[in-house]
Amino acid sequence: MLLSTQRKVGIKNAVLVGLCIILLSACGFKLRGVNSIQLSQKAIYIESESPYGLLENSLKRAFESSGANLTNSLDEAEVLLKLHALEFTTQGTSRDATGRANEIILRANLAYELRTDLSRNEIPGNQFSADEAEVQAKPLSTMKVARSFYQNYRNPVSEQTLRKQTEQEVIEELVRRLTLQVNWQLNKSATSVE
Repeated sequence: MLLSTQRKVGIKNAVLVGLCIILLSACGFKLRGVNSIQLSQKAIYIESESPYGLLENSLKRAFESSGANLTNSLDEAEVLLKLHALEFTTQGTSRDATGRANEIILRANLAYELRTDLSRNEIPGNQFSADEAEVQAKPLSTMKVARSFYQNYRNPVSEQTLRKQTEQEVIEELVRRLTLQVNWQLNKSATSVE
């Protein structure tokens, strides 16, 4: 008798969960991170002042591993990701008994430009009248990431190693955020066209 009551409750719960899922999918609900556009559906051109820098190489590897179609020509591109400047700054946040900085915060500030519809003559360098150029001029987007590390002033080699590891973590976070930003912009422009 107890088993059959538990079985009935389990069946009722399964039916309720199924109904909830059907209702959520009927209203257009999507789980966070589920995108209708994939990076592989657009030709992406990455432009940078330092094309072989650590950020650029990591970004290209991440895009290629997600199936993105990277192009070497701006004429073939549908998406332009232009990396303008990447600046690193450090600041000591805690001090030891001698007054030297123990904990260091490494901050990265990236200025970039993302254009998702190059078919509308938004390619930089095209000839426009002054009014059209003003309308199409977009402010640069910025992305900031900060990580901290501890230094030992008695061991400068370990400090350099920790700084390099922290820089790598910051670069990985910037790449992750840029990939999400490009995908989000592609979804946004696809839904605005529809």
